[in-house]
Amino acid sequence: MLEILLVLIPCAVFGNLGAWLLMRWKPSWSRRKTAILAALPLPSIIWIVCLVVFFNAATSSQESCGVDACGMSMMFSAFGMGYGLIGYFVGLAGALGAIAVAKRLPADGEVAATFE
Repeated sequence: MLEILLVLIPCAVFGNLGAWLLMRWKPSWSRRKTAILAALPLPSIIWIVCLVVFFNAATSSQESCGVDACGMSMMFSAFGMGYGLIGYFVGLAGALGAIAVAKRLPADGEVAATFE
């Protein structure tokens, strides 16, 4: 249970921060494109690492695997890819939340005009 929280919390935070950065960098992009790209960085790193572990274990010889080390490595990487998928959707929710909050906030010039 703790390991999934250690994946989900950073994915939500990075999705949120990524959405804020993309909204500043590319304000003309749609909400969907911004949210999808903001949620991708951390889960894609998780997927790449798990794919490398999976293919390394799958292509290892019987002598290098021992009793069941390659099977355990492949099962770990399959669970890791599942964690990455769940993390992507949590990051997507965080990004959509950041976009919703940012769209409600007034622009910089509007804030100064309301207090004058």
